[in-house]
Amino acid sequence: MRRRRYLATAAAMLSLGGCSDDAEIITPTKDTTSAAPTTIDQPQSPPAERPTNTPQSERPADVTPQGTPSEAPLKIDYDPAAVKENASVVPYDTLVQNINEYRGEAVYYKYARVYRAIPAGAYTQLQLTVSTTSRDWEGVIGADWRSDEELTEGYVIQMWGFVRGLYEYETIEGESRIAPSVQMIDYELYQDR
Repeated sequence: MRRRRYLATAAAMLSLGGCSDDAEIITPTKDTTSAAPTTIDQPQSPPAERPTNTPQSERPADVTPQGTPSEAPLKIDYDPAAVKENASVVPYDTLVQNINEYRGEAVYYKYARVYRAIPAGAYTQLQLTVSTTSRDWEGVIGADWRSDEELTEGYVIQMWGFVRGLYEYETIEGESRIAPSVQMIDYELYQDR
């Protein structure tokens, strides 16, 4: 059974084109009392502080986030104002194809629709359809939301967060999929349904 899951995961990762084998995959647990998703491969610690005088658009292409891996999933307690100031707009396809380059980077999506919300103890695992320019949804990301504020299915928001790696989830139809994973730091609500 493990081999079948490994082969299915490997095949799904190959379909992401441009992603390397050392990408982190985050799998939500079936147990809703768990406080964190299961991580596969190497969990990441929060990113090092970025100088504020370098615009995101001038980030060199060969720079990757540095950090000391830890056994615990990311728990980021950053100031939302600082995250908003330093977040870059990354088109969905660019993020998928270059997931390791963006790991640990602050990102912003102008439009994110809560497709699915899964309570998991101290946080909520969200599946968001996202877009940088309009409500023509580009793709799905997984986002951890650690707050008492409830986000439910159908909400349309602007969102800011940090890229964690890859997220493996099961669709309502029972299919396994892999998508980018983001630790969501803040959001602004457009509408509730």
